[in-house]
Amino acid sequence: MFLQMQSLGVEPNLVTWTTMISGLAENGFGHEAIQAFHQMQEAGIKPNVVSIICVLKACIEMASLQNGRVIHGYLIRHYLYLSIPIATSLVDMYAKCGNVEEAKRVFDMVSDKELPIYNAMISSYALHGQAVEALALYRSLKEEGLQPDSVTFTNALYACSHASLVTEGLELLDDLLIVIQSNYKSKY
Repeated sequence: MFLQMQSLGVEPNLVTWTTMISGLAENGFGHEAIQAFHQMQEAGIKPNVVSIICVLKACIEMASLQNGRVIHGYLIRHYLYLSIPIATSLVDMYAKCGNVEEAKRVFDMVSDKELPIYNAMISSYALHGQAVEALALYRSLKEEGLQPDSVTFTNALYACSHASLVTEGLELLDDLLIVIQSNYKSKY
C-alpha cells in the first residue's frame, strides 16, 4: 500500500513513514525498517520521537549495535532532546545489543529519571548477569520515591534468579506484596 500510494502520486508524510518503519520493525524486517528511516530523511522528513523509537526497535530486532549507534549519533548531531521515551529506548537497545556500559552512560545522562528508564536499566543489568547492580538500582528508584511496577519486579526477580540470590528475591516478593496491598487499599 505504501508503494501503491506513491505510484498514485501521494507523497508519504511523517505519519506514513513512521507507520511503515513501525510495521517493518514489529514484523521482523529490521533491515528494511532502518532503510525506510534513512529514505524518510532523504525525502526531507525529519524523524520525531515515535519514528526514532521505532527504528531503535529495529536495531534491537537485528541486534545491530552499529545501526543503533548511528541513530544515537543522529540524535546527538541534531541536538535532539533526550526525552525519557528516547533515552529508555536507547538504554534498551544498547543492553540488548550487548553494550551494558553504554546503556548505563545513557541512563546517567538523564537528569529527571522516571520509572520506565529505571526499568530498562534494571533489565539491562539483569540481562547481563549483574544482579548486584540491578538490585542497587531497584533500591535507588525506591529512594527517589518511585513505586516499582510489575516490570520492575519482573526484572529485579529475573536478576536474582540468575544469580541465585534467594534472600534478595524473597525481599523483593515482600516488597511486591506491600505494593499490591497498597494498590488494593487505594482502590477500595
